[in-house]
Amino acid sequence: MVANHTVLASLDVVIERSASGRPWATLLVFWVIVLVVAVWAIVDAARRPRGAFVAAGSSKELWITLIAVFAVAGGIVGLILSIVYLSVTRRFVRAAEVPLGPPPGSSYLDSGLPPV
Repeated sequence: MVANHTVLASLDVVIERSASGRPWATLLVFWVIVLVVAVWAIVDAARRPRGAFVAAGSSKELWITLIAVFAVAGGIVGLILSIVYLSVTRRFVRAAEVPLGPPPGSSYLDSGLPPV
């Protein structure tokens, strides 16, 4: 009887350790996903010109700051902000960017722009 109790107690310890280890692995994967998506959003926002954000009715500094702060401190909020930036705001900013030169495959003579 004592042997059975010891085995059951050992099994309880093993089950408890494996159950407590799993949430940490899941949390680690979640944080990696949050950080990767946040870095992608921050790098994309940093590459875009400030004037495009203004023309789109937004603020470059605000988006970068919000994504960075909430990705580190808030986790899920940072992920949501990153996804909103990448899926909605970036579209408006890209549309507001002014092209620098003629379209690909043409020259300045075709575009009607004065030569530089």
